[in-house]
Amino acid sequence: MRVPFTNTKDHPVYIGSRLVRPGETREVEAAHVPIRVSPWAIPAEPVPPVDPDAPPVDPEATVNPVPPVEPVPPVEPVPPTESAPTDEEQDPMDPAPPAPAGKSKKKGG
Repeated sequence: MRVPFTNTKDHPVYIGSRLVRPGETREVEAAHVPIRVSPWAIPAEPVPPVDPDAPPVDPEATVNPVPPVEPVPPVEPVPPTESAPTDEEQDPMDPAPPAPAGKSKKKGG
């Protein structure tokens, strides 16, 4: 939605990618107009005044206390089985081992 924006400041203002000079009115996208200068912005709810006779708030108090976490028992290591790969076996996810030195697959001279 495009809305008219009037620059009431004494210096140029960018709204989105548009330059609005002082005293000039331009149509700009409503989403680009800052809330502090937007005439159609919804005003914030007024904050009620603080009661000076109210008791002080305890900073240590919590609204929703977090229950304690139970400790997790340690996990025992699983011994390797015969089907587990050893260091000598090639892992299928590893790249192929390099070619032996002295042999080249290049042809030509």
